[in-house]
Amino acid sequence: MTDTLILTDAEADAAFDNTPLPFFVYGTLRPGQGNDGIWHRLAFAKFDGKCRVIGYRLVTNGAFPYALPAKMDQSFGCLIVPIPEHYDECRDRMDQLEGVPSHYTRETTAVLTPEGAVMAYIYVPRRYEAMADMPEVHGNDWTQHERRLHTSDDRWSEW
Repeated sequence: MTDTLILTDAEADAAFDNTPLPFFVYGTLRPGQGNDGIWHRLAFAKFDGKCRVIGYRLVTNGAFPYALPAKMDQSFGCLIVPIPEHYDECRDRMDQLEGVPSHYTRETTAVLTPEGAVMAYIYVPRRYEAMADMPEVHGNDWTQHERRLHTSDDRWSEW
């Protein structure tokens, strides 16, 4: 038996009897970010900034983040929970935005929420090794990172 928190899509489908999974989003799909309109009216957001995944760190190309595998790191984000009758449309829109399967892949992972752990999909870059040297997202939280970049408040200068 393995201690891994990551399952393949086939393992997740078998383990959860094809139960539709929510999506853990960590970047521009989070509420208030540039691409959140993709899921509006099709899903709702839960625990923005209060849920996290273990085993990923966030890096950025300057415009958006990537979640890269990293054993002991944790990254913060949000659960997007599609409305059941809109699940396929919501998933398809997010997959298209993320360029699945050429740019990102959709994997399953455990997400720690204030109400306990749940399984969810996460978008991970297909060729993440090439992104290992990109700048880190401070605190592995894209929303905080963006807030820091767009403030002139001197208290952020220590970062």
